[in-house]
Amino acid sequence: MGAVLPFLVPLVLVIIGFILLTRGADWLVDGGVALAQRWGVSTLVIGLTVLAWGTSLPELLVSALGAAEGHPGIALGNVLGSNVANIGLVMGASALVLAEVLGQPLAGREILWLHLSIALVYLLLLDGVLSRLDGGLLLGAFALHNLHLWKTAQASGAPPAGHRSSHPFGHVCLGAVAIAAGAQCAVWGAADLARLLEIPDRVIGLTLLALGTSLPEVAAGVGAARKGYAEISMGNVVGSNVFNTLAALGVAALIHPIGGDALASGEQADATMAKTLALDLPTVAAFGILLTILPWLIPHSKQVRRGRPRALLLLAAYASYVIFVLVD
Repeated sequence: MGAVLPFLVPLVLVIIGFILLTRGADWLVDGGVALAQRWGVSTLVIGLTVLAWGTSLPELLVSALGAAEGHPGIALGNVLGSNVANIGLVMGASALVLAEVLGQPLAGREILWLHLSIALVYLLLLDGVLSRLDGGLLLGAFALHNLHLWKTAQASGAPPAGHRSSHPFGHVCLGAVAIAAGAQCAVWGAADLARLLEIPDRVIGLTLLALGTSLPEVAAGVGAARKGYAEISMGNVVGSNVFNTLAALGVAALIHPIGGDALASGEQADATMAKTLALDLPTVAAFGILLTILPWLIPHSKQVRRGRPRALLLLAAYASYVIFVLVD
């Protein structure tokens, strides 16, 4: 009994975390669908905005706190790693539950902002630093993105029918809080279990903690898929990636410039930024391109089933990325 007792508390934390994630996802999706109906917009628009912002709060908080504590490099790694997890893990898992999540190609608007946001960060980092001015430019681009999104909202499809909620904002807020709390409990419990099992800290950081900030997107994406809302799953991932790249990095850069002496010193700083430009940003861009070309890469005559091979490809790509990071 004495040998089991140390594992009990972290195990309970993990269980509580997943219960909160599941319930929070239900509340978030229900509230989002009700808002779409109330505002007369499609679930895709709600996924790109309200749900994406709610599930991306962990990335924003981690990036802002890292910058405020003098570790702005955490913001860059957190955002880029989360963006890869969103496409590879979240989209893959959601499409396994509901194949239609990957049944249709991305619209031109989503493709534009998904790739434009990464291209903008790449260009701003070519001088080796993401300055406060650059952070302001990223936030300005984020504002432009949302303005464009709401101006074209009416052309994004019909609002859902038959859903009623007297307190949709309450559902969204409660769901976002429950998801954030559940993700934190799951990460704490899993990290403690890993340490009790003597798994190295480096492995914990590259896997559990990196995955932790993407758990809200996983919960919301799979929760929406379970309820049959394919557009919410797709919109949540695309909107979260744009939010992470433009808003989270923008806020972090305003707090503390990213790059140069902010990351490290001397040759180490140059090597860190060179690796970001040569490997990390191109990897995020490659996952975005893969998501864009999937309908043509894996065509299928049966609309309902063709999403599953695409889901497996995304999950395999993400698993390969994690293995590469661990080995590298």
